[in-house]
Amino acid sequence: MFSINDYDFQNDPIGALKKMTGLNEDDRSKERAMHEQYNNGEVLLLSFIDETEIVSDTYEKLFGSFMVCSVPLAACPKYFVENKEWRERDIVLDITSLISLYEFDRKYGLKYDRKFILPKSITAIIKDQLVNEEKGCPKFFSKMVVERVGVDTIDEAKTVFWNKLKGLQDWIDAHCNVVTVEEIINYDIGSNESLLLRIEMETVGKRRVAVK
Repeated sequence: MFSINDYDFQNDPIGALKKMTGLNEDDRSKERAMHEQYNNGEVLLLSFIDETEIVSDTYEKLFGSFMVCSVPLAACPKYFVENKEWRERDIVLDITSLISLYEFDRKYGLKYDRKFILPKSITAIIKDQLVNEEKGCPKFFSKMVVERVGVDTIDEAKTVFWNKLKGLQDWIDAHCNVVTVEEIINYDIGSNESLLLRIEMETVGKRRVAVK
C-alpha cells in the first residue's frame, strides 16, 4: 500500500504528481498517440468516454475542457450536395451525436423532417441512470458543463443530472425511433466486452447514415 511518503514532492514534484495518476510513461505515450489519432480523424470521440459515467462523461467531453475535433464545415456541403443517396437513408445517432443534437435543439430550436434511429442500448443507459439518481446514487455532473449548457428543471425535488437525463429522455421520445438491432441480438458480446462497442455496433446497418 502506498503512503504520502512514497511521493517525493520536495525533490521531484512533477514526478510525484505523475506517479499519483497511476500512469507510467508507456501509458502516457499511448494516450498521446490516441489523441493524435483522434486529431487526425482516425478514432472517434467515443474512444475517450468513461464507460462508468457514459452520459455525464459525454457531456464533459463535448462541453467541458476536452478539445473536440470535427469535420471541416467546408467539406459538408460538398458531401451532402453531391451524394444525394443519403436522403433515402435512416439517420442513426450514437451517444455523442444524440447529446449534441439535443443541446443544439434546446438552444436553437431545430426542425427535423423525420425521426432519427437510436439504439435501444442508449435508452437503457439513460433509464438506468435515472433510476440511480432517484435511488440516491448520483453520477458526477460538473458545474462547468451546467453553466455552459444549462438545465431545464422538470422536477425541483430531483438532482440537476436527473433533470438533464429526463429532458434527454423526453427529446428521444419526440424525435427518435428506438430500435433493437437483430445482428447485435445474435452476436455474443461477453461480459468483459465494451458497452460502448455494443452502442457502436448498433449504429451500423444497411440503408443507414451514422452521425457520430
